Amino acid sequence: MKRQQYDDEVAEELRIDEMLLDEDSSSPSSNNNNNGTTQSSSSSSSSTGHGHGHSRGGNNIGHTIGTTNIDYNSVNACDGENMFSKALLNLNLNERNQIEEEIHGVSCMAITETPELIQESLKKFEFELKLIPIENKIAYQKAIEISNRPRGKSTRPTTTSSYILRNDYKLSFLRTELFNVPKSVLRYINYLNLLYQVYGDCALRRPIRLQDLNKEEFTFLKSGQYQLLPYRDRSGRRIFAVVPNNKDHVPGRILMKVFLYLWSVCVGSGDDTYHAETQRRGVIIVIFPSGQQVYDTVNDARQLENNNKKDDDDDNAIHNTTKYTKERLSVNHILAKLVPQRMTAIHICLPNSQIFGLVASFYGIALKSWNARTRIHLGNPTEIRYKLQQYGIPIELIPSTDTGNIKSVNLKQWIKLRMHLEREEQVAAQKMMIYNNNNNNNKKSISCLYSSDSSDNGSGSGGGSGGGDYFAKIPNTKNTIVECPLSNDVIFRRGKAMQNIHLGNLKFQNLIEAHMYEHTIDLDTSPLRRIEIEVELMNEVRKKIETTNGCDSGRFLTWDVEKSWWL
Repeated sequence: MKRQQYDDEVAEELRIDEMLLDEDSSSPSSNNNNNGTTQSSSSSSSSTGHGHGHSRGGNNIGHTIGTTNIDYNSVNACDGENMFSKALLNLNLNERNQIEEEIHGVSCMAITETPELIQESLKKFEFELKLIPIENKIAYQKAIEISNRPRGKSTRPTTTSSYILRNDYKLSFLRTELFNVPKSVLRYINYLNLLYQVYGDCALRRPIRLQDLNKEEFTFLKSGQYQLLPYRDRSGRRIFAVVPNNKDHVPGRILMKVFLYLWSVCVGSGDDTYHAETQRRGVIIVIFPSGQQVYDTVNDARQLENNNKKDDDDDNAIHNTTKYTKERLSVNHILAKLVPQRMTAIHICLPNSQIFGLVASFYGIALKSWNARTRIHLGNPTEIRYKLQQYGIPIELIPSTDTGNIKSVNLKQWIKLRMHLEREEQVAAQKMMIYNNNNNNNKKSISCLYSSDSSDNGSGSGGGSGGGDYFAKIPNTKNTIVECPLSNDVIFRRGKAMQNIHLGNLKFQNLIEAHMYEHTIDLDTSPLRRIEIEVELMNEVRKKIETTNGCDSGRFLTWDVEKSWWL
């Protein structure tokens, strides 16, 4: 009985309540995907995949994004500061210190991982997974069905596991919940259900790609309002920059699909070193409104002062900005509860005025569970940038100018990189399919093309059954092309903007300074010894170092100017 009560409480906390397919999904522009497949506006059966349509059934996840049980009514501008202060006061002294240090990048709350801990946690994960009722894990059951479905001429079931069934993928959820197994399982089940409902069967076969977004969704992604920055902060955390622009309304359906893609890229689908560091150290979110949003919000506030002089059209215009902000917050509220990624800090940057105090209150309500990790920064853009710098955030990368324009140079390079990586993975998977056909080897089923062809891990270590050999044969382009340097990587690029503040470069500079006297100043040092010191320094960066957050190693990366990525 206690077990059931606990499950019900946690499930209620993570419940996806009336969140998908908002009222705008009935518009003609939102009913077609990029392959021309028609999507039904019915909440019970809507086709969402691009060529991978399915009928939604099982657990009724919901209807709209706009109604997520977040009450924005009766909120005033003074509530914001009280909410965040109260969240800290509800913690004990040790918890407050740990969170405060992690927000500033001084320490990391990630659990020290050992092979024994991982193995035992995965066993408990499987046990807890079996206790979840089948009707609550529709997507999980669907993934098992897809993995066991015969492909091609063979009548035998496949033996290769879908990427979401692999142990390394489940490990990302354990890291998110700091190895709290029951919460990790519930997050895992609910996230798969959301992924299945938004993207369809294809999201269960392979990680989602840019090609799964239709033209309207891809256009919103290119607008630059939501970006993964190309460098980490001083403690090795990825940075998710939000530069909202509420001039035009964006349907919740589009927001959900684009956000899910961005988070899936950030989290990854395997336990390679690249994504393991992100999963352990977490992500920080920087919300930095653009000039257009500031203008719209202030303009609405001024119109509110003249209530007796506006008609119905003005009344609708006044509340548009607030409405769009609430809708985006509702989507963010859902994803923050479900994505397998720890959000270690949220920085909300706003002008210092009463109307933006009200906006901060909206954020406080929507992100209630993260209020203790949220910091509100009020002031002009220059003042806010200096405040962010105190938290180890590279302010040069914030994709917004002082005049409010959105910077998109890094975003364009990132999209180009993602297209290249996803295209290379598809080509490699097709070659693997030809290899399997030519050798008539039933041990390597063709279904692995559909189940894991975009996995991040070239070795398949820690994965599900039957996946290791397949991943070992597919060329791993991500071992040579790097999207975002790790904290121990040493980067070489023309200019001094990031080299002087990148954590890996700072560590390397300390190593050089420690050997400076012997290598350069001491006249008794032989040329052979100088070469040995240089080799030792390079090996020191490359060797694997056991840390409290796992096993880390560094690389020497150079910037390819022509292709705009790290090698």
